[in-house]
Amino acid sequence: MTQTAQEKLSYQIVLDALLRMHQLFVEGKRQSEEVARLRDDIDDPYSDLTNEQREEIEGLSTDLFDVEKIVAEPVLDDFPLAEKKVMLALNALQESRYDEALRLLRDSKNSKPFSRISYYRGRVWEEKNHPEIALVFFNHAVLLAPKNDIYLAAALSSLCDAYPERGMIEVDRILTQCEEYAPFVIIRACEIKFDTTLKLDDENKLRPVYEQIVRALHIALDIMRRGEKPILISEAQPMYGVVCALVATCCRNMGMIDAAFHYYTTAIGLDPLNAALLVARGSVLYGRNILQTQYAIEDFERALAIGSDLAIPYYFISHSLLHASNFKDCLRAVEDGLKKRGTKRLRSEMLEFRAIALAALDQPPDLVIATFKEAQSEDETNKRTTSNLEIYKDMLRRKSAPMNETVQVGEDGPIEEHMLRRKYAPMNETWMLAIDVPSLLTRDLPKPPTLREALSANHPMAA
Repeated sequence: MTQTAQEKLSYQIVLDALLRMHQLFVEGKRQSEEVARLRDDIDDPYSDLTNEQREEIEGLSTDLFDVEKIVAEPVLDDFPLAEKKVMLALNALQESRYDEALRLLRDSKNSKPFSRISYYRGRVWEEKNHPEIALVFFNHAVLLAPKNDIYLAAALSSLCDAYPERGMIEVDRILTQCEEYAPFVIIRACEIKFDTTLKLDDENKLRPVYEQIVRALHIALDIMRRGEKPILISEAQPMYGVVCALVATCCRNMGMIDAAFHYYTTAIGLDPLNAALLVARGSVLYGRNILQTQYAIEDFERALAIGSDLAIPYYFISHSLLHASNFKDCLRAVEDGLKKRGTKRLRSEMLEFRAIALAALDQPPDLVIATFKEAQSEDETNKRTTSNLEIYKDMLRRKSAPMNETVQVGEDGPIEEHMLRRKYAPMNETWMLAIDVPSLLTRDLPKPPTLREALSANHPMAA
């Protein structure tokens, strides 16, 4: 049932008050004036709630009471398998049946260790997009099992989501004192720090961040391999894959192509069916030389065979087909690519490829010009498209030019130069605009896989 705006507002007011009262209870201030005032303040909002919302609030209140009263648990030598109801709760979580998952966890409160119950409660509230509540339960899991680095990493994630400024202070502290933290926590801090680079454009600010991440990840790898309790690749393949992919991405963004290729190849070896990694490796190989370009195309084709919602594999494939004068296949690749996810700049350049291929196939000038203009409207900063359109119009005006004329045109856009080769027949002009290697559209490349994506929810370390 769709909630009204008033119901949503009242629900949030009650939720915030409940969290504040819980904090006061933990501090031993149950009888304080503030608690009494908060209880009075939520009377009216509570009356606005639906029955489902009231049930959810009452369940949360019960779960928060567990956080208040359970402050320690025995240290277990071995992590026991989860009981049946806990596994049912986990299945419900994975299928987005969140209220059912919370009820099942409530029925499993005698399950050992209790830190696992709190962790899964945090996971549910995280999925419900309430990081401030998830943080309470993750912190409780950490209190009960302070050496479980998955719980620590989960708490760090929720802290950053709920209170970004506080979270980034903690992330920076971890990255400057990596040796004091478990690898999982270091990796999660690096992922969060990397996400901040997606909002920056200043290369002078970006490079130090990439260098900091790479340094921290190498420390994490060293701890994983040589720490007191070495983590074998066979036991933590996803972790190693995530680390290698993130190092590779940072190296790529710093222009360290050979290092990026090395770490992408290692990550693909650990996760050979990861389409995003294949796309990323192909992007650093494409255009370096003929052989490596062919390897890149093979990576893109493998990624598409596995399945990808990104436009960028089609972008490189269509450019390769255009450069090889395979215009019909180029048009098909562009058509497929435009149905996928990509930035305005990527779509603009693909539309430009389409216009060039249409012109080379001697399609009607009005269609070619309209396609160039569509590319212009998609991204007005794509100066090369404007330049190519003027070149094409000039060609239409010069149909009587001598046979086999070759014109070279300078280009000050993202691609340094292009060649315009023209062959003339009495009434039928065909031509090809051969463009150099496409610019590296970083924002269209896939993000490296995260720990959350790489590890299943019932990974032994978490379950």
